[in-house]
Amino acid sequence: MRYKLIVIIIAMILLNGLNNSRELNDLAIVSAIGIDKEDGNFKVSAIVLNPEKQDSGSSSSSASNKMIVYEKTASSVQEAIRSMILESPKRLYLAHMELLLISEEVAKKDLANALDFFIRDNEGSNDFLFVISKGTSPSEALQVKVQAEEIPTENIVKSIKASNRYMGITTENLLDNTLENLLEEGEEVVMPSIVVVKSEGSEEGSSEDSSEENSGATGGSQENGSSSSSTEENEKILVDTLAYFKDNEFKGYMTKEESMAYTILRNKFKSGIMEIKDKDKLVAEFVQCNAKLTPKYENGKYIMDIEVKGICNIAETGKKLGNVDYRSIEEYEKLISQELYTYIKQYVDKCTNEYNSDLMGYGKIFREKLNKEYKKVEDVFYKDIFKNIETNIKVDVSFPNDGGINKKW
Repeated sequence: MRYKLIVIIIAMILLNGLNNSRELNDLAIVSAIGIDKEDGNFKVSAIVLNPEKQDSGSSSSSASNKMIVYEKTASSVQEAIRSMILESPKRLYLAHMELLLISEEVAKKDLANALDFFIRDNEGSNDFLFVISKGTSPSEALQVKVQAEEIPTENIVKSIKASNRYMGITTENLLDNTLENLLEEGEEVVMPSIVVVKSEGSEEGSSEDSSEENSGATGGSQENGSSSSSTEENEKILVDTLAYFKDNEFKGYMTKEESMAYTILRNKFKSGIMEIKDKDKLVAEFVQCNAKLTPKYENGKYIMDIEVKGICNIAETGKKLGNVDYRSIEEYEKLISQELYTYIKQYVDKCTNEYNSDLMGYGKIFREKLNKEYKKVEDVFYKDIFKNIETNIKVDVSFPNDGGINKKW
């Protein structure tokens, strides 16, 4: 009897985790959330997988047929998401969410409030991309039709990752990264952005017509089908440059060159290209680029030494086909080094003088590596010290080969 009692107790302990389990059929898997502002409230859009339409026999069934977009407006993000149950037969499940898309207005005024729900939700995941929607609403961006992917979420996520890997002008900014920047002093928030672009020849007003057709959906939810849609088929989503913040408020967008300088200085750069238009055209492909930032305090001055080392391949030249001599390679190394130096110098100057935002993370670096000196000016660092930090930049770019032309000729 005692043995049976022990077995029952052990089973109760081991199986206790199943008391709040949920059946998969009772959950609506959310792949993306969009947050906008409307009349002072949060307008929340959620992309939910629509398994009932995955096997529809129609040959015109597109990828967008496999999703449903629910929209609700409320005073809080949680209330908006929870009230979607009035339209959805299943409870929204955020554990597999891949993308959080916010509008420019939310980024300017309510970034912390918009994130509060996702920080505290113990069922959600922090492993999703955090992106700003440039010049369009998150709802519109999340409903753009795509052909290559199952749902727009996949298109956006893969585009950002590809841009980070091959162009070097954006970052894979997860929620954890954003929270770290929000809560930690000495580092401002930076996040990727996307823009919705209409191809030439798009018909004005057709989007409005299709929206009217969809307005009959119960409670304002929108089910994307082949015959009615709220977006144009010739719309597409493009990854744009990085958005920058000051004191956790959205301020604007960097240029392409500034975005590349940011990823290099933060050691988030994976690959990219740089073109020089001098006497002869030169296109160099970076295969590696690392930066080392070293803070100093000498003779009452705060100094930051920046050392950047890069490795490139020659992608194109304006010269005729043939071997590139060593003299030309040395010249190319100087040209690319000077161009990259200009990128970084202009970026640092703009951050300190125009943006007035510590996008380089100077405050964090001084606090961690020169804490004793930083503590003396902690309260006035950004008021009196930041703009006057002396920055010394050294760039060294090398070309280990001439682009592989010797391999065949």
